[in-house]
Amino acid sequence: MTKHLRGSKRLQVIQNWINGREDELFEVFPTKKENKYIVKPRKQPLKEKPVEEPKPIEEEPVEEPKPIKQKHNSPPPPSNDINYEILSELRALGQEMRLKREKKEQKKMIKEVMNKELNKRNSVPVSQPIEEPKPIPRRRNNVFSDFL
Repeated sequence: MTKHLRGSKRLQVIQNWINGREDELFEVFPTKKENKYIVKPRKQPLKEKPVEEPKPIEEEPVEEPKPIKQKHNSPPPPSNDINYEILSELRALGQEMRLKREKKEQKKMIKEVMNKELNKRNSVPVSQPIEEPKPIPRRRNNVFSDFL
């Protein structure tokens, strides 16, 4: 028997294993990566189970199901110490969340103010007159027109 199984036979063994059918000669192991499998030969080949033929259904008297008795177990009374610990942890967590939210809001407000100030400085004041653009000297199309 070969040590490695390659090609379409390997893929067929893997596909059968995914569909729930074991191969007699090879074992399939999944890896950590998805859709990757290791196929190794078995030390002892599996013996196939004979396929059982379905038996004809015989009519049996139907029994009524018995009502299930439910047990009502009351939980033990909770300890007050645990409740106070949980409450204090929840309060501390709420305070941390509130502080984080306030810091976030402060940073946002600071950014807004800084952006406003920068926009004020970068904008052109309206009181200054706008200069008209200087005319661009044109090139002469007829270079030798002077010589005629």
